[in-house]
Amino acid sequence: MKKIISVSVSLILLITSIFSTRIITLCAQVTDIEKTQLGSTQTYYSFDAGTKTLTISGSGETPDYVNNSSSQPWYLWRSDGSIENVVVEEGITRLGSYFLFCVCAQSISLPQSLEKIGSYALAGNNLATEIKLGNNLKTISNNAFYMCIKLERVSIPKSVTYIGSGAFEECTMLNCVEFGSMNMSLSISSRAFMACGSLKSIDIPKGASLAAYSVGYKSQTVGDIYTDLSVGVYRDSGAYSYATNNNLNCRILDSMVIYEGDIISCNSYSDSADITVNYYFTPKASSYFSFSSSGAVDVDCILTDSLGSTVAQSTDISQDNLNFSISCQLNAGEQYCYTVTSRHSAGDYTLSLVPADLDRVEIDWSFSYTADLFEDGSIDIAALIDGKSVNFIYESGYIHSVPFKDGGEFAGYTMSYNNLLNSRVTCGTNTDSITVGEQALEFSINIEHSYTQAVIPPTFSNGGYTLHTCVLCGKKYTSDFTEQLSGDYFGKVYIMSSPDNSYFSQGTAAEIDIYDLDGKKIGTTDENGYFYITAYQAIVIKSEFGPARTVAVDKSNRDLGSIPIVLCDFNNDGYVNAKDYSIFRTAYGGYDKNEDLLLASLDINKDGIIDDNDWEYALSFAAYGKIDESIYNTAE
Repeated sequence: MKKIISVSVSLILLITSIFSTRIITLCAQVTDIEKTQLGSTQTYYSFDAGTKTLTISGSGETPDYVNNSSSQPWYLWRSDGSIENVVVEEGITRLGSYFLFCVCAQSISLPQSLEKIGSYALAGNNLATEIKLGNNLKTISNNAFYMCIKLERVSIPKSVTYIGSGAFEECTMLNCVEFGSMNMSLSISSRAFMACGSLKSIDIPKGASLAAYSVGYKSQTVGDIYTDLSVGVYRDSGAYSYATNNNLNCRILDSMVIYEGDIISCNSYSDSADITVNYYFTPKASSYFSFSSSGAVDVDCILTDSLGSTVAQSTDISQDNLNFSISCQLNAGEQYCYTVTSRHSAGDYTLSLVPADLDRVEIDWSFSYTADLFEDGSIDIAALIDGKSVNFIYESGYIHSVPFKDGGEFAGYTMSYNNLLNSRVTCGTNTDSITVGEQALEFSINIEHSYTQAVIPPTFSNGGYTLHTCVLCGKKYTSDFTEQLSGDYFGKVYIMSSPDNSYFSQGTAAEIDIYDLDGKKIGTTDENGYFYITAYQAIVIKSEFGPARTVAVDKSNRDLGSIPIVLCDFNNDGYVNAKDYSIFRTAYGGYDKNEDLLLASLDINKDGIIDDNDWEYALSFAAYGKIDESIYNTAE
């Protein structure tokens, strides 16, 4: 008796504990929440307590959250009944990982702008029976709808190319999965629809690839399949191999609904029998449409209307071409059937359905870069445009986008790159083109200047400034100007052309240092030979390539005039001879627009090159004999 009482008390305590814990975790949201930013993104949330509606607004991607993390703003009230409706507004392109994890709303509305659903983003919902997906959705990430136990049906838009691992795993009430097109290409990852016990029938698109346990399995165990599941597959598809290899009950599909612009990859798997498939098409607008085949398989086609009457038929285009082509007027809203039969031949072929009346072909390509990415001007434009969309626009208004491939073809139109720029660009707008059929289509590559900066200090003849130079095109501009230097005395240093104290009018001496009589440096000539200094009694002009010159200061005249100096004794031994010529040629010969102003002074004739023509001025000093400061006195 004591034992029974003890067990009863323990059970009561356990129930009380569970109930108490449940009460503690409940934190109903009963007040409105104004629009609040989600992290550092451009997305926001708000809550209307009256309608129990959580609204997600803004643009771009919402944040990622972590499982069971309070970083979810609605974490404490996500599953207590506070939220009955979730509205994700247009502009949101991605729901982050765990974004609405365990948010148990009865209604979830997703926008057409949504392109990706993150991992576990909608998992754990135990109330919603259907969640409609927008027509621009491309990716359903791993476990996105994991354990949405009330979810009954889902329609996968034809835009989806990837369904992640465990995306709909353990959606135990899921009984209807439809795909926007049976011609769509997508990857269905492992366990995507595992443990979906209510799913009794599913048709897999022709272009789908499936991974282990993705459809038809109770658990991740070899052979643990649903024997009451019927999988519809096309005989020439990857889904057929998946179903047969896993012993699933499969049905062979022999018909498909197709749409404008569809390109259908086919395989005739038998060369001993005719294989027939029906393709159903309902035009949205009345127009001429072309349905044709290409490949090495013998195929023909019969087109019938909704009453089963033959509208047109085509066998081989010619004796040498086993393909077919049917072009005719079709009426909007009426269903037509293209019955395609391969005749005793095995191999690959392609079917395409396009409006027959092409209005125009357009591209909308524009690329923008900064010049620092192309300092040598070279660019691989062919790689840049590969895969960009070429739009074939038909009179019906239908636009079919084809990825560009140099030398590729669509509907009889060959596409080629013209390479007008020869893989080089410069700053500004660069125009290149492709040709589609006979039509040239231009596109632009816009390059924005990228500038280096060099600070040019002020001199005695010019002000200072910052020089900006584009790394690609060399365009220059200046800024940050400062005033030129000033001093008590000024003058200009020239290169002495002969011992008679004459000088070259163009032979200015730049970057020549000037000292006072105490040996203190008091200035340097600028690029034009000018100097402004403060001095007493005299100045001493020194160069690396000749004797120094002392010039007396006349306090009554601030202008010291033009002062010639010698620049040809390169080893400073007092003689101008073959040794100096050798140094001149080997060390400085071939100068070409060098930024060294001192070396630029040796370019006597200012033709941009230091050569024998510049050495001619030194010959008179070679004949003069020993030279020192006295040469200036003698000349004067």
